[in-house]
Amino acid sequence: MRALNRRIVLPQGLSAIAIGEAMFGDIIARARADHTHKTNPREASAQDYEAMLRASL
Repeated sequence: MRALNRRIVLPQGLSAIAIGEAMFGDIIARARADHTHKTNPREASAQDYEAMLRASL
């Protein structure tokens, strides 16, 4: 995936587009409030979202 992202010139992680840990609370709250949150095959907890965001930095 990283090679593909480089080839099509996508940013390499959230930090490359100025998304940092200070924003996680707001991002998680908005994700959990979005109506599509409930349609995921497995409901994600706030901790799940935080782990995904940290892995994406």
